[in-house]
Amino acid sequence: MEISKELLSEVLGEDVRLGVYTTVESDEDELVQHIMKIEIYGNRVSYWRYYKECGDDRTMCKSNINIYELAFKLKEWAFSEGYQLEISRYWNIPTYYCKIVMRGGDFCEECGESRAIYELEDLREIDIVVKACEYILKEINGSK
Repeated sequence: MEISKELLSEVLGEDVRLGVYTTVESDEDELVQHIMKIEIYGNRVSYWRYYKECGDDRTMCKSNINIYELAFKLKEWAFSEGYQLEISRYWNIPTYYCKIVMRGGDFCEECGESRAIYELEDLREIDIVVKACEYILKEINGSK
């Protein structure tokens, strides 16, 4: 699974940063460099952001979010942007299917279901949610 800093920033409401961050160790005045990137370890996503609690816009800190909490926030974000993710799982194969539809969008007169604007498949639900939201973000940014 890969998630862009733009999508993570949008969904979490935080300024996610990438690059290199240099700090000074207080004891020895030694410069230490931190590589700021989004990392996925098991069920956790780690990312770098400004340390808001101090009100200091120069201090960075590493934060974590559980992938299941992230998946929920991604689905909420998609819904708030006017999209709905209809996710299902095939009964005979270990694959998830996702249909992205516009809330209040077109309906198929023959089957009575909402028309998909994009469809995709993946092996894990979190992967399919991230891919769907990356598509939605691209659509939103393309329409501006």
